[in-house]
Amino acid sequence: MSGAAKPSLAAGQTAQQDLADALDNIFNHPNVGPFISKQLIQKLVTGNPSPGYVRRVATVFNDNGYGVRGDLKAVIRALLLDPEARGAVKSAQIVEFLKALRAQLKRKLLIVWDGAAQHKSGLVREYLDSTKGKVQMALLPAYSPDLNPVEYLWAWLKRHALANFCPKSLAELKTTARNKLRSGQHRQSIITACWKQADVPACVGEAYTLRMAELQARYRLLAGTGPVRYRCDGDPTDEIVATFFPTDPPTLIAERGDSVSWMVLQRSGSGARYQGRNESFWEHQGEATVTWGYGAAPKRCTRAR
Repeated sequence: MSGAAKPSLAAGQTAQQDLADALDNIFNHPNVGPFISKQLIQKLVTGNPSPGYVRRVATVFNDNGYGVRGDLKAVIRALLLDPEARGAVKSAQIVEFLKALRAQLKRKLLIVWDGAAQHKSGLVREYLDSTKGKVQMALLPAYSPDLNPVEYLWAWLKRHALANFCPKSLAELKTTARNKLRSGQHRQSIITACWKQADVPACVGEAYTLRMAELQARYRLLAGTGPVRYRCDGDPTDEIVATFFPTDPPTLIAERGDSVSWMVLQRSGSGARYQGRNESFWEHQGEATVTWGYGAAPKRCTRAR
């Protein structure tokens, strides 16, 4: 810190003013931007980001382009749209993948993918030319995930094949997902059904909408209602804390001890029913039925006053 002016607190202030100034000093420290940026990148994109990637996102944290520091909406946009996030797979790896795919299928291939830079690189085009038409490439228009049938497959895998599945390990998750994909490969109705929905993106459109709603809720990009506390089964130590967000569709973040669950509003005949991965929250007139964890018994919870 030598040579740099150290932040100080003005004399004669109240404790609350001192605390506010101290938090401002911490927030404006030059290490805060890189630290928060790296944490977000590791949570959302990759566990081992390059220094340049962290630096680019930190630059947006420091200034969103309009002189505002700490604009998390701009930070999330920057880290998700950064070339390193979009180009994590290198051109050489794509060529090896195409070679392995061609060797396995032993037929002409038409590869449909988006216009990412690594998909159009000189190395990839050189390989495609070498196949003399046996492997061809079709690029999707920009911002058109609904035209990519593989997105429908991922949506089926997530919402149906792996719904309510709680693996005991990463290895179990990988094995189960691989087996489900193999079974889906022989069920043409899955892929066909998604193709039929291309004009009305019921699969991928919903997936992208839900992802945006999740980011808005988890990072508080929209103002929420709450927190609202619910006491369960008459036990004062068993409490659900819920915050409701006006996302599209409406969502909530529920906390129980150290566990956090993001849930989405579902259609219901009465009350408001939210569903998460392994949790559910069904509220009606100040009372809620909550299921927390795969196979757990429902809890009767009442809104705390």
